[in-house]
Amino acid sequence: MFHELHTRSAFSFLSSGSMPQMLIGRAAALGIPSVALLDRDTVAGAVRFHFEAKEHGIKPIIGAEITMDDGTLLPLVPMNLKGYRNLSRLITTVKLRHKKGEHFATRKDIEQHSADLLCFTGGVDGFMASSIRNGCGQADLAWLNYVFERRLYVELQRHYLRSEEDINLRLLGLAHKLHVPVFASNGAYYADEADRELFDVFTCIKNHCTIYNAGKLLSQNSERYLKSEKQMRTLFEDHPDAIDRTSEIAARVDFSMDELSYNFPDYKVPPGETTDSVLRAKAIERSVERYRHCPWPLRSQVMSRLEKEFRVIEMKQLGGYFLMVSDILDFCRDHKILSQGRGSAANSVVCYALGITAVEPIANKLLFERFLSETYEQYPDIDIDLPSGDDREKVIQHVYNKYGMRGAGMTANVICYRGKSALREVGKTFGFDDEMLGQLSKINSHYETFRDEELNRRLKEKGFDPADSFKLQKFSEMYSRILDYPRHLGQHSGGMVVSLDRLDGIVPIEPA
Repeated sequence: MFHELHTRSAFSFLSSGSMPQMLIGRAAALGIPSVALLDRDTVAGAVRFHFEAKEHGIKPIIGAEITMDDGTLLPLVPMNLKGYRNLSRLITTVKLRHKKGEHFATRKDIEQHSADLLCFTGGVDGFMASSIRNGCGQADLAWLNYVFERRLYVELQRHYLRSEEDINLRLLGLAHKLHVPVFASNGAYYADEADRELFDVFTCIKNHCTIYNAGKLLSQNSERYLKSEKQMRTLFEDHPDAIDRTSEIAARVDFSMDELSYNFPDYKVPPGETTDSVLRAKAIERSVERYRHCPWPLRSQVMSRLEKEFRVIEMKQLGGYFLMVSDILDFCRDHKILSQGRGSAANSVVCYALGITAVEPIANKLLFERFLSETYEQYPDIDIDLPSGDDREKVIQHVYNKYGMRGAGMTANVICYRGKSALREVGKTFGFDDEMLGQLSKINSHYETFRDEELNRRLKEKGFDPADSFKLQKFSEMYSRILDYPRHLGQHSGGMVVSLDRLDGIVPIEPA
């Protein structure tokens, strides 16, 4: 069986022509049993890829192409959970050390994070191809072989390019000399041949040029699509073992995204205490003050309601979570920062007693079970509203100081192409001038996005009839296809994640 062990998705940001789901859909149609997603310096598309693969009965393999200090790429694939954590921490290390978009890994970085990772030599943009062109092929393959021991594989790709075949011949010679096993891949940048056009549009956007002056930046052909086993065996009929070895490599990967789990951070408590005992004491003590001026019929119900909530909180092991949220609100009060918990947390007397929420639940007949119950499997949601600006930043820095720069992080947003941004960027790729771009951008409002036939109708209304111009037809097509594709990662305005273990063992962390 052939397993495709090297693909890229649109989450390589302007370096692929297909979404992760499209790669899986194509693999399912071809009967490929497992596919590896190796996006550039990120695992941002891994979750979508993972769930789509599971739905189609395909084994998802997650890895990444790591940018080296010479601009080349080194593909790495985790064999197990430890390997994934090493990969995530490697990406974090190189990104936090540099300005956004200027990161690279050194050989020392690779050596320090190599445990339980498989390493591939990659394609023409890979580390080894560059080493061969620079006359350092044997020395660099020997270095990789030393670092990764029996976890290094020489990768062969064939896209009917003479220069690529020259690299393959040299790689085969070095592999034989150093006893490194060889496998075949198509290094897919997109799912179908037709996606090559969109890939070229992204290439132009990334390099700030048009399709007319991009020259050799554009793809030389349309061969970097996901191919069937029959196609790959024909392509590598002189090396059938390279196809067969993909099964061996896929079998070595024993990691699934399902293994990643989130744990609430530890809340430090005095010796002899537990988070449950500290939460109980703090909530009871503060409830006395919160209910001091309430009538007795209400006060008489407080302890029984607290005990009921304590029992569920202890059963769910959420004592540390409540204390952590309470700590953030205490920090806000101590520093006179306006803050307020909201949402279903208002149904909890514990939250009210701790000062997390302002609405008294008993008198207002609010059900605790709407917030947290024995049968409720999801984590409780306690939202905290904070003012923007310096006050919010003080709270964020307090969380970083308490839980560490690698134990907490702001949530990232995937910024996708929408109407106006897509119109302008695709328009620039087709060489439209500023005046025309301005007219085109008026087709979409901030609230509506048009595509396909509706877009063509509106273009015609503006005096740009796609029926009269092949250029406008392709513009309309590429614009419609690029919508909702990821453009880059942005920072969420307020979401923050705090973890028990180092957060960079679950997901890479990078500068905003």
